[in-house]
Amino acid sequence: VEVLNQFDYVRAELAPYDEIETNDSEAYMEAYVGRLVEDLSLGGCDIWGKASQLPAALAGQYETLWTPARMNRVIDAAKASRIAIEIDNPAKLPNLAFLKIAKEKGCKFAFSGIRTAEAAGGSQYVFEVIDSLGLG
Repeated sequence: VEVLNQFDYVRAELAPYDEIETNDSEAYMEAYVGRLVEDLSLGGCDIWGKASQLPAALAGQYETLWTPARMNRVIDAAKASRIAIEIDNPAKLPNLAFLKIAKEKGCKFAFSGIRTAEAAGGSQYVFEVIDSLGLG
């Protein structure tokens, strides 16, 4: 803990958990969301990196698996622990629905992957989010 106090902020990648089986997407999400809430509730970091990312096997089901109820659970945990949610420009994550709920709840945000449009593969997601959510 003494070492962490020397830094301005700490970013934690709470990315998909490899040890949770992805054979049953609903069971995976319940376990994943439970682990995220537990980890976010511990605090100890300032930014939740890889926010809402799913494993490659489930990424195509993002819109279905990230239900409003699941979003609310993890967003509430981040808010309660005062952890900013990272907006990943190249990955375009979390999606706008997730970020809208987070903004309405008063969460803070951090941006990652901001490069020139050419280097980021043309991704302008960060700017879409800023405009759509009216971030200042």
